[in-house]
Parts: sequence; structure tokens; C-alpha cells
Amino acid sequence: MWFLLSFLTSIFRSLNDIAGKYFVKDRDVYSIGLSMRLWSSLILIPLMLFTDMVNPDKDFYSLLLISGILNSLVTVLYFNSLKKSDISLSMPILTLTPVFMIFTSPFITGEMPSIKGVFGIILIVIGAYSINIDKSKGGLMTPILSLINGKGTRSMLFVALIWSVSAPIDKLGVESSSPLFWGTSVNVFMVFSIYLFILFTKKDIDNKALKLFWPGIFAALTIITQMTALKLAIVPYVIAIKRTSILFSVIAGIFLFKEKGGVHRLISTFLMVVGVMIILLS
Repeated sequence: MWFLLSFLTSIFRSLNDIAGKYFVKDRDVYSIGLSMRLWSSLILIPLMLFTDMVNPDKDFYSLLLISGILNSLVTVLYFNSLKKSDISLSMPILTLTPVFMIFTSPFITGEMPSIKGVFGIILIVIGAYSINIDKSKGGLMTPILSLINGKGTRSMLFVALIWSVSAPIDKLGVESSSPLFWGTSVNVFMVFSIYLFILFTKKDIDNKALKLFWPGIFAALTIITQMTALKLAIVPYVIAIKRTSILFSVIAGIFLFKEKGGVHRLISTFLMVVGVMIILLS
């Protein structure tokens, strides 16, 4: 069940990525981030009120504050990356999240993957690294140069790093309340925090962006399946399976957005999928 939920999370995440890439090209990143969190909250709140109201424990509010702030920052960085780089280059960076979790999860949740699980995660990293290799732009050093010089890929690296901290915190948040209650609470927190940031910095809200509901729908579905999966399995495994979304995102980048390097990127992505299957078998 946890694998099915994690895989559904990867599909919804990919649809969210594709919709985000499509809509963000001529939209303000703060406004579309606010729009995504607003629409997903409008879906999640009624579900929570009628199916999953709980009394959270004493740690809930401190966890909510930390996760809400981190994920608000991630929302802006995420759309900034989609706007400034190819989706088939930026999204694979997120496969580094389970790798970072090898170091963050033991400290936050006390969870540690098995040897096979670590090997699967390493394969995912190799695939993520190789997908950015370009012989005409530095060969084996291209991924490192891309992270240094590419604003889009650099933003996504920070997203991966932040998620390696916020995902284990989400695990604790789910355990302190329930999957839907926690996911909805974090999402509503993000709506207010992003809106307050826009007001504080005196940025203009793009009203057209607020009407874009598809990213919000896919974000809500992602939250429901991911938070439930976190209740059933350790965080690095759930997030590693979730990262198979990059396979669909890479395919969309090649065929939908006409991005270059199709065969090379697909081979690298296949390595990541093999890594995910090893995690499942572990």
C-alpha cells in the first residue's frame, strides 16, 4: 500500500510539474505559488473537515511552523527553477533529496534505510548526475557547472536540500495528528505566509495566475497520497519512489516542451528508476 501511494504521489507530482512549467513561463513566481497553495487548500479543507478532524498533540504547532516556513520558501524556489531552466534538467535534481535524507532522517525521525536501500539511492544519484552531462559544455564537469552557473538548476538544488529536512518533519507532523489534517494545515500556513511576503515586499499579485487551478488540484492530490504514505513507511523510501515523477517530467520536457537531449536524458532517468526498484525490493 505504501508503494502504491508513493507511486500515485509521483504521478500527481509530475502532473503538477508539467502544469507548473506550462503556466509559469509568463507568470510571476510568487503569484502562481500563492495560486497553487490557495486552490489546493480549497480542496483539502472540506475533505479534512468532513473526514479527518483530530486533536493534534503538543508538538504539532512547532512542527507546523518549521514545515510551513520551509515549504513556503520551497514553493517560490520551485517555480523560479521551472521558469529559468528545462524541466528535463531541473526536475532530476530533486532525486538528490533521498540522498540528503540519509543524513537528515536519522537525526529527525531516527529512520535509516537498509544497505540495499542505500545502493538504490546511490543509483538514483548517478542517474541524476549523468542526466546533466554535456560533452560540448564541460563533459563530466557539466552537472557541477550547471549547479554553479544555472540559476534554475541551482534553485532546484536548494529545493532538494530543504525537502530533505521538511519531509522528515512532515513524518513527525503526520504522527502528531493525521495525514490529511497535517497536509491541510501546512498548505493553509503556506497560503498566508506567501501572501504576507507579497504584501511585505509590495509585489503585485497577478490576478490571472490566481485563476489557474490545475497546479493546485495536482498539489492537493500529491499531499493526500504522500502524507498517507509517510504514515506507512520510512521517509527516504517514500520520497525515493515519489522522485520517479522525474521520468514523466523528462518525457514531457522532450515531447511536450521540445527540449533537447532526449535519448541521453531518458537513459539517465532509467538508471533512477532501477534505483527505485532496488529500494522497493529492499
